[in-house]
Order: sequence, then structure tokens, then C-alpha cells
Amino acid sequence: MGALMGALMGALVLGGACRSEPGTNALALAPGDPGAPVQTYFDALAGADCPKLRASIGGEAEASILAVGCAGAFQQFAEHPTKLMGVESIAADGRDPTLRLVRARVRVGDAERVVVIGVRAMNGSWRVVRI
Repeated sequence: MGALMGALMGALVLGGACRSEPGTNALALAPGDPGAPVQTYFDALAGADCPKLRASIGGEAEASILAVGCAGAFQQFAEHPTKLMGVESIAADGRDPTLRLVRARVRVGDAERVVVIGVRAMNGSWRVVRI
């Protein structure tokens, strides 16, 4: 399994870090829905759309993509296709007020599971930063 997909599976461990949103105003950090870049990320991988993928990521997720390049990420995705079934919840990370933990249901092969994806407000928009 490639590093990108291994990181996606490793996101399961983050599930225990979720807690309910304190009084932080997400719109003060960036406009829009913090779950939107998660959809964009999966759409970009499925559609092999490098500009769309790059626009949806930052931080650790961006470093992972840069390490293998878009072509490498698309190849890993093709080897381990993962479909976003939906966003279940979004919560603030209690340790970082700019980070949201997005609980998303994904299908990998025939199995569905919930993963937690880190999304951060960066330069006025939400970006997937941790898979």
C-alpha cells in the first residue's frame, strides 16, 4: 500500500481526538464549509485533477503529495480506490483553534469505515492538511 493510502488508513487513529466544537467561530477563520475540501480532495483524486488536488491541500497532506507527485498520488489512488461516502461530523481540535477534525465515511474496496481528516484554515480557505 502506498504512503498516501497508508496515511489515509492511519487517520482512523485520530478518531479519539475529536471533541465537540467549543465556542470558536469557524467563519472567522475561513468562509464556507470546512468539510468542502474533503469532497474536493476525493473528487480530485478520482478525476486525476492535479490543480484541483493541489488547491484542496496544505500542510502534511501537501508534503505527502509533493513527495510522490500528482501522478504518483493518482497511481496509488487507482491501486486502492477510496470513495467518500459522506461527511459525518466536523469538530474543532481542542489543541488547535484553526484545525477542524472532519469525520468522514469512506469506502475502500468493499469495506466502509470512518476516518478523521484534519482541515485547517489557510490563507482564507479550508485545506485538507492531515489524512
